[in-house]
Amino acid sequence: MYLDGYRQWTLGSLYAQFGQVDRAIAVYHQALYSFRQVKDTLNTAKMLNRLGELYALRDDLPTTLRLCQAAERLFCQENDLDGAISALRNVAMVHYQLQHPEQAIKLLERVLADCDTQGDRFNEAITLTCLAQVYGSQQQYLFALACQEAALEHFQTVEDLDRIDEATYRLALSLCHIGQICVKTGHSDVAIRRYGEALTIFESAGMSEEILSTLATLCQLHGQLEQYCQALAYRQRALSYESQVSEGVRMRFS
Repeated sequence: MYLDGYRQWTLGSLYAQFGQVDRAIAVYHQALYSFRQVKDTLNTAKMLNRLGELYALRDDLPTTLRLCQAAERLFCQENDLDGAISALRNVAMVHYQLQHPEQAIKLLERVLADCDTQGDRFNEAITLTCLAQVYGSQQQYLFALACQEAALEHFQTVEDLDRIDEATYRLALSLCHIGQICVKTGHSDVAIRRYGEALTIFESAGMSEEILSTLATLCQLHGQLEQYCQALAYRQRALSYESQVSEGVRMRFS
């Protein structure tokens, strides 16, 4: 039964990776049952938290809230602060999606305090980006910007090899979010610089979707500033990159 839980966990992860959310949920429920049967509290908590994240993808927020709250209680029971941080952050973001920003901010501040206790700058940075998202939705752009800038600093200091790729990706996303805030506050020149920094990271990682999206944004921003030569240059780069991607796909399947 114990090994069954791990097999189902692995299979569910594969389904989730390939976007088959319903199948992933079904298999994770089987894993959850297996871990409960052998009274493995820690892995039960992990399954509850992961299931909550998947139900959020289906916009089933009440189920996400219930599962992640249960996970957080079990993580605390097992003295697993890392797990509790993840689950509580999920709970906070459900409150944000349910239009309860004050509750979301209160919970995210608790998560930040726990991250500080752990000295966990990576999770602190992720939580700061969540807090920025909530502040931004309330048009508190200075607070949102401060959170994103602090997150940038933390992502840049990550040295853990298991986390460095994700930290780099999240760093680029934070740069894009800063760009969005700058556009909303009338600082398009700063936005262009931040989007340019993000583009460099996306290109070095070969992230096709993000590259094309960022090129399109830069083209649009330069156009709005009547900097038509720069806008045209980014448009040409986007067309050239699309051509390269299409050719690469054609060659793989030829």
